Amino acid sequence: MYLLIFESIKNELVTAGVLKQDIVLGFHAPYKRKFTELAD
Repeated sequence: MYLLIFESIKNELVTAGVLKQDIVLGFHAPYKRKFTELAD
């Protein structure tokens, strides 16, 4: 379920024109953000 929510949010933002490197999802702990394709 978590991955579906994450992908949905990411896809909505990217579709709206937000660059992946500009997206920081706050529900990821800072030490985990480096493992995503999004901003740290």
